[in-house]
Amino acid sequence: MAALGGGGATTPATQGPLPVARPRILDLYRALWDRAAGIAAAYRLALATEVGLIAAWLVVRTIFGAEGLPYLAWTAAVAAVGLVSPASGLVVLVAIAPFDEPAAVSDILGARHLLVWVLGVSVALRVAADRRSLPWSPPLLLAGGVALGTALGVVYGFRHFDAVFATVSARNWVAGVGGGIVVLFVAAWCARRGQLRPLYVAVATATLGALVSLADWFAPALLRDSVLAWLLSPKRFPTRLSGIIGSPNAVEALLIGPTALLTCLALLGRQWRWRVAAALALLPLLAALYYTFSRAALVGIWLALVFAAWRIRRAFGAGLLAVGIVVAVLLMPGYLELRGESINQQSARPDRYYVASDVARFRAWGSAFRMWLDRPLTGRGFRSYKLLGDRYGDRRLNSPHNEWLRLFAEEGVVVGVVGLGFGLTTLVWLARVKGWLGTGLLAAFAGWAIAATFNNPFLFIQVSLVAFTLAGTGLALAVRAPPEPAPDGSAQAREAKPGGPLGRGDDDPPGEDGGQAEQ
Repeated sequence: MAALGGGGATTPATQGPLPVARPRILDLYRALWDRAAGIAAAYRLALATEVGLIAAWLVVRTIFGAEGLPYLAWTAAVAAVGLVSPASGLVVLVAIAPFDEPAAVSDILGARHLLVWVLGVSVALRVAADRRSLPWSPPLLLAGGVALGTALGVVYGFRHFDAVFATVSARNWVAGVGGGIVVLFVAAWCARRGQLRPLYVAVATATLGALVSLADWFAPALLRDSVLAWLLSPKRFPTRLSGIIGSPNAVEALLIGPTALLTCLALLGRQWRWRVAAALALLPLLAALYYTFSRAALVGIWLALVFAAWRIRRAFGAGLLAVGIVVAVLLMPGYLELRGESINQQSARPDRYYVASDVARFRAWGSAFRMWLDRPLTGRGFRSYKLLGDRYGDRRLNSPHNEWLRLFAEEGVVVGVVGLGFGLTTLVWLARVKGWLGTGLLAAFAGWAIAATFNNPFLFIQVSLVAFTLAGTGLALAVRAPPEPAPDGSAQAREAKPGGPLGRGDDDPPGEDGGQAEQ
């Protein structure tokens, strides 16, 4: 009857239950080895690999440059690591993102662009095996729509323009909007698994990039006459800070996200040590943003302050918003005049409020609008403004200096609306992430969106690697709805302890896979 009852394997009643085998010493060693191997694979090995590849990059670039067999070998090593671990590959790419790299593959593409697509393939294979591994959300779907729509614009160019121009446009897509959206998906996939290292590395390396640019601004010979001159773009603006990128506006678009994130940590963080560290890191970022003389940077910082005040109390946020508008109305004319004098440009208007580049940008917006009206449904093809802008009144610029308007002019109304939908839904979803991190990621994307309204950040993979690593991480956190992570990389909620920034003790070790601390 005992056997029929399913109570487990037994012997006849006279013998009792079978004895359980005792673990042997080899079983203990095997269990210890498996545990150690798991920890090494999850933490130590990944970190050692990432640090080693970044150090190797510094050595190879300094001694051999970005061309030749050594850099090719380094690129192959990063590609292999990225195929095995997309998170580690993204960490390495984000760590080197702000610094200049020549287009060694073609006239546009460099090794960094190709490595982004290697990570994209690596994540795509994993998502094909398990579609739940990606935090699907409306912003990601709309971002995919932007990538698809602009890719169709490339195909349109091959059918209507000469092969040389169409080929260059295709390379621009790979290096620009296509590569940027790949970074968004890769970062979201990594954050879905709790891998937050790319986020914090992005902030750290952007801060380092700001320091490098400031050094180039105040003492150009310090780096440009040294073995580290390769960190800087060969193109230098004498009147506006550039340094790491040959465009002050692109430098602003790269730095505004980390600046917004650190601003929110300094204002909303729960641990004083992290708030002080964030405030110190803000100093070079704010200085670099100031010397770019970018008005989008001012708006982005102001929005970060508004969002932070809103999180504290809605009345504070609404008050700061109102005060900011009043101050802008009163002080903007003087600031615009001062800006024109600072960048040493002759005023293009008698009121001295605009410089020549401003008037050129306004003209480009009007030309892009007329270009869209001429072909509202399909547009004229990806990057066609560069070829056709003069037909619509712009004989100076090769882009409309507005990424949202560019989508309408070059890809038509459907892709344009999808692009606006991506921007708006991303803001809505990032607002769902609580705490200082959610506020910072929301402000960071808002800053990038403002930069995209006045300039062309999609053209620079250096910008996209930082901006979309932040945005992709935020979208994944919005889907997971996790507790607020600590600034050291943890995303695990800890039980309330006095003094803990997130309700956990200050000495609890951070984790990486979903923020799980080592047990």
